[in-house]
This record gives sequence, C-alpha cells and structure tokens, in this order.
Amino acid sequence: MIVLFMILVAIFAAYPYAEVHPADRLQGSSDRYLLGTDYIGRDFLSRLIHGARISLLVGLAATTLNVFVAVLIGGISGFIGGKVDLVAQRFVDAMRDLLDPRLRGGQGSYGAMGKRNRGLLGRLINPFKG
Repeated sequence: MIVLFMILVAIFAAYPYAEVHPADRLQGSSDRYLLGTDYIGRDFLSRLIHGARISLLVGLAATTLNVFVAVLIGGISGFIGGKVDLVAQRFVDAMRDLLDPRLRGGQGSYGAMGKRNRGLLGRLINPFKG
C-alpha cells in the first residue's frame, strides 16, 4: 500500500524536486502552484510530495528491518528454548521498558505517589500488585 502510494504520488508532483522558477518567487496559492512557492521559486507541493516519499521509504525500511530481526530472534529463541528463550524474553522486556516513554512515565508517576496514595491510578498501571 505504501509503495503504491509512493509510485502514484510521483505522478501528481507537477515539478521536479529542485526545479526553480525565479520569476514566480514567493507566489501564493494559485492554479499553477497549489501551495505556492518559496523564496527562490520552488513549488511547495512538489517538494512536499518528494519529501513524503523519502520519509515513507525510511519508515518502511526501518519497519522491515525491525520485523526481520524480531522474527529471527524469536525463531531462534523459540527453536532452542530453555535458558536461551528465557534470556531473550528478559532482554526484550528490558528493552521495551527502557525505550517506551509511556511505560517510563507511568512507572515514574506510580513510584512518586507513595504507598498510601496509589488508589485507582496504581490499579490501572499495575493491576496485579497490591
């Protein structure tokens, strides 16, 4: 879907990324330039489309690499099992806790409340601890 979007969007870009139109500097929105032009006459919409393509490509590559590494580690630890599986699980749990800011914020607010004032928020963050 993303690749199809990247291909179709290239068709709708009216101008190449760096094409300059010096006579049309700082133009507002018009039929020729839907989002206007910048200070040297480049079309904003074309630059936005080309930038979005690059961003989508980087995101797609990062996601593909992440899935490949996760499947590889999960497959190896599941196939071998035992202590290797246990170590891989603990490593993934530690990385998730360290890298996810939502979890860090929740744990920090839970610890800062003190033992007497945890109430409903404490139950929402960790329902299995008393």
